[in-house]
Amino acid sequence: MKTLLLASALAFASLSSATLAAESYRCGDPESGLSITIDIEPEKGVGGFDGMGRGGLLTPDGQGAWVNRESGVQFIPEQLPPVVVLGGAQFPCENAAAAPSDPSGMAPPADVEQPMGEAEINVPGRSLGGKLREGPGVEFPDIGSLPEGMPLILNANSHVEFNGFEWFRVVLTDGRVGYQWGGILCSEDQEIQGLLRMCGATN
Repeated sequence: MKTLLLASALAFASLSSATLAAESYRCGDPESGLSITIDIEPEKGVGGFDGMGRGGLLTPDGQGAWVNRESGVQFIPEQLPPVVVLGGAQFPCENAAAAPSDPSGMAPPADVEQPMGEAEINVPGRSLGGKLREGPGVEFPDIGSLPEGMPLILNANSHVEFNGFEWFRVVLTDGRVGYQWGGILCSEDQEIQGLLRMCGATN
C-alpha cells in the first residue's frame, strides 16, 4: 500500500512539475487588435503559437528565443517585457497566468471592430517606400513617409481600389496605424489579392 501511495505521489509531483514548467503568453497590440497566443515548455524544448488565422510550432534557437522560421515568427521571453516578432515588427507579451481575466486590449482580433467594408488579414509584410495616410485614398492626409523595406503588419484590406491595387490598413513597428496603397506593399509569407507582390519576388 505504501509503495502504491509513493508511486502515486511521485507521478503527481512529476505531472505538477511539467504543468508548472509550461508557460503561456498573450501578445499583441491593443490599438490594432492584433492578438497571438504563445505556449512554450522549456523543459521539453517545444512550443507553439496561435493567432491571426494561423499557427505552428516554435523551437528554441539556442540564444534565448523561440522561432518558426517558415512563418517568420520569433518569441523572446527573456526580454522585458517579452515580445513576439512578426515579419520584423515587435509586439509586447504578458504572461497569461499573471494577466487579469479580462486584460485591456488583449481581446482576440475577431472581437475588434474594423471599419465598415474592411477585411482583417493580419499578415507580415513590407513597405516598398511611400506615403502613409490616415485613410484608404490619396484624398486622406499624409501622416508620414515609409522607407523602402520597412517591416509592418498588413492589418486589413480596405477593398478601396486605386490604379489596379487596393489600399491596406497597416501597423508599424512603433505602433502607428495608417493606410498604404497596395502598389507599394509586399507580403512576406502568402499572396494577397490587391497587393503588388510577395516580398522577394521580382514580378
